[in-house]
Amino acid sequence: MTQLRVLTTMGIVVLCIGLLLLVACGADDEVEPTRISQVTPTETTQPSGVIDACSLLTEAEAADAVGGATNPPKSSVIGENFSQCVWRIQGGTELHSAVIVQARGDTSDDDFERLVDENTPEPVGEVTTIDGLGDKAYQQMATFVLSGEAMVVVTVLNNETPEQQEQRQHDLARAAIGRLP
Repeated sequence: MTQLRVLTTMGIVVLCIGLLLLVACGADDEVEPTRISQVTPTETTQPSGVIDACSLLTEAEAADAVGGATNPPKSSVIGENFSQCVWRIQGGTELHSAVIVQARGDTSDDDFERLVDENTPEPVGEVTTIDGLGDKAYQQMATFVLSGEAMVVVTVLNNETPEQQEQRQHDLARAAIGRLP
């Protein structure tokens, strides 16, 4: 599989995971979820109780992961209590060079297992357990981590091999859970 095809597939998976998270986190078919887009992490537009995903990584960490300077992070709230932050390499798109962090602060063990199961499509590959990262962690294109009642999902899209991207995701997830409120 060519590098461009791998990156495009990963981008599509990230978009699918985002949509599935939206469904899994309580959006119903009749009501559009509240979405706050294009806000900076310093604005206080997120509902109380939501973890600000943009506060979990630094711009320097995101820039290192994508291999260059990033645009300011873009923050949004998806569904109920699910925050998302996207750092995109300057001049690029989310499908080619980006770090995407999603966080939720009120996740039970059962909710985490269900969410991982619903957001890891079999055609993409096997879900593997990650030892030593949070209370529970899984890998499949994205890194899913449960730490206490907080869940963090980290996706890295760049020009590295899938194995290198996976290691970056683990490192960023470790940094992110270390900054959880």
